[in-house]
Amino acid sequence: MIILHTGLVTALLAWLATGAGRHRPHRMVGPLYLVTIPMLILHGVEQSSGRLYDTLPRRFGLEPFQASQFVGFNLVWLAIFLLAAVGVFSGNRLSLLVVWFVALLGCIGNALFHGLIALQDGAHVPGVITALINLPLGVALAILLGGGRTRRQEKEMASKASPDDTAPKFEANPGIRENRGGIWNLSDFTEVP
Repeated sequence: MIILHTGLVTALLAWLATGAGRHRPHRMVGPLYLVTIPMLILHGVEQSSGRLYDTLPRRFGLEPFQASQFVGFNLVWLAIFLLAAVGVFSGNRLSLLVVWFVALLGCIGNALFHGLIALQDGAHVPGVITALINLPLGVALAILLGGGRTRRQEKEMASKASPDDTAPKFEANPGIRENRGGIWNLSDFTEVP
């Protein structure tokens, strides 16, 4: 539980440091998060099939979980992750707190934790394969989450680059004085660089 609480606090701090809802997430946060959720499901399956719920608590001198407790715990988190996905796509900024949690603890923290235990034991640890596969997903999510813009920055950018700046500009060629009955030819105009 200490690891879980530390992950929640770290996610909260990251969320606050990046604007706590004042930033619009990068457009790829939602799609990448949708890829991450099934990978986390595979991670839970790998852990469960390897009986991590039994071996990990014993490693720390704790009572093992029942398989049903472990599955229930993971299903509750899955529901939270799915609700956050709906929130990300509907513009709910609070849902980004959950995405930060998934990136930092669900992907990066899990990879470090499983990887260190596997190195210490010199053996396979249930969950290590999918945890290491999820590591780059977490890093990518964290990078994208940290790179958003505030609403103020977006307004400043919008005021600097008006729609007229992006459209090509044309001027009438010398000698063209009228539009010949409302019909213009492209040859009547030259694009202004």
